[in-house]
Amino acid sequence: MSAPSRVSLKNIKWSSWASHETHCVDATVCIDGKRVCKYENDGRGGSNTYYPYNGQSEESFRQMLSDLRQVSADDIKENDPKCYGQLSKYDNGQSDMLIDIVVTDALNRHLMIKEMKASMKRKIHLLKVSTNEIYEIKQKPTDEAIAYAKDQNAPDYLVLNDLPEDVQFNHWIRVTDQWK
Repeated sequence: MSAPSRVSLKNIKWSSWASHETHCVDATVCIDGKRVCKYENDGRGGSNTYYPYNGQSEESFRQMLSDLRQVSADDIKENDPKCYGQLSKYDNGQSDMLIDIVVTDALNRHLMIKEMKASMKRKIHLLKVSTNEIYEIKQKPTDEAIAYAKDQNAPDYLVLNDLPEDVQFNHWIRVTDQWK
């Protein structure tokens, strides 16, 4: 999704070994940073399950889930109108499937950022400006090593390690073609 989503996740517990058809995950879903509910998926291909967080009343949970449906529908309508058009034919855009799409998108983003940060700590990453390809230098990205890489490769290459995280991520997702 291109525009920033109002939906985010906290307290993420994700298991790669138990993720088969879907992500095996347990997390807290938030809208604008405010806790909405908990969600989980056992990783065996089923849809996500949403349930109240500890101490949340049933009335609060139902209202917050309704708010989450609307925010999810708005996110998809803005970022993927074709998908929204297909899904809204069946339920006026108020399906938990819309929530599943937005929440899974938030989890995928979290996992990709985590992977990117780990890679940025281990190696220097160069972005070839003319082709948008990323190259790795198998060297720990110390200040001196980054300065040397910049000095040796400018202006044809950008050193991703030296850019703000959001800029790194925008290049990372575009180049790795794992995010659409």
